[in-house]
Amino acid sequence: MRLKGHEGAAFGVKFSPDGRTIASVGEDSTLRLWDARSGRSLAVLDNHAGMTFDLAYAPDGRTLITGNNDGTVHLWNVRTRTSRATLDILAGTV
Repeated sequence: MRLKGHEGAAFGVKFSPDGRTIASVGEDSTLRLWDARSGRSLAVLDNHAGMTFDLAYAPDGRTLITGNNDGTVHLWNVRTRTSRATLDILAGTV
């Protein structure tokens, strides 16, 4: 199965904890959700100003976390496919 949709490179791909959904992020600043069985696109979420480099699911599968080069981390509600929060991360701080 080939997942087509990102414009440019995809930098991160993860299965949801239940294995039903695939999430991907990439150079085009989008978070994309796919049906893991069919490869059908479920959603395209865009809330970043720069390239999105990585993502992770919360253990319960309800939240996705994405991080990118504009210095932000987004928390996404998987069910509603909306941004729950945006965190500004300053480079070089703890």
